[in-house]
Amino acid sequence: MEKFCEHVNAEVIPNNSILKELDEERIAHSETRAHLKTVKEQPCSDADQHSLEISKIETHFETKDEIAFLQTKVKELESQLLEKITNLDAIREEHLDYKRQLEAEEIANSYREAQEISKEKINLENQLAATHNPPSQQENLRNFSKLSLRSRTANKTSPSPLVPLYTKKLRYEYK
Repeated sequence: MEKFCEHVNAEVIPNNSILKELDEERIAHSETRAHLKTVKEQPCSDADQHSLEISKIETHFETKDEIAFLQTKVKELESQLLEKITNLDAIREEHLDYKRQLEAEEIANSYREAQEISKEKINLENQLAATHNPPSQQENLRNFSKLSLRSRTANKTSPSPLVPLYTKKLRYEYK
């Protein structure tokens, strides 16, 4: 039995070394398999990474194109705005010109009316004086009326004869 045990032990020792080698082979095979799996997955991963980078680049170019388009759109809008501002300034200037013309026309009309009223007043005063006053007083009144008419017509900025007196009165009040 001892021989049998020795013989079994002698056979088990190489068996243990074979089992050990087999375990090492299994571990190596597992590592090789894992490495092979990694190597197989690497192209897919690389392809995914490359497609991601390509999409980023395409997005970048699309963004650049959009930016260029938007910049041209902004320039167009700026030029349209500038044109509209220029048109608005021209319209304002034209409006001011019309307004000034209307004011000048109103002043001229009121001045003409004031002159006509003054002439009528002088005529009425002359008629009244002719009926009520002797000829010497009529001559003095005529001279006075002509003098007052000349002084009113000399001051062309005032539309009516009352305005210069009123402004003179105001000037004296402020001095």
